[in-house]
Amino acid sequence: MIAKLVSFQLPADMNRDEVMAAAHEAAEEWVKHPKLIRKDFLLDENNTTYGYYLFSDRESAEEAHDKSFLKQLKDRFGVEPQMKYFDYLMTADANTGCITGME
Repeated sequence: MIAKLVSFQLPADMNRDEVMAAAHEAAEEWVKHPKLIRKDFLLDENNTTYGYYLFSDRESAEEAHDKSFLKQLKDRFGVEPQMKYFDYLMTADANTGCITGME
């Protein structure tokens, strides 16, 4: 599997409730994506948002953020995201006691 981290700076005046509303709107779309395994939404203290995605392969991860996606971000927030890819190794889930993803 491939993990992908996408980050971009939100407007400084965008408050947490507005960020949550935008994230929820995005989540409604991402759950429909046929090749997405999982997406986590993160926000740091500087109002930088991060999307942590899991896909089965690199091609799917690359296709997920196409020109249309990039245009949407540019139009809405005036930004271009940073993207980084990772070889997903495994997850240690303390809630279930399971380790998954090992192949």
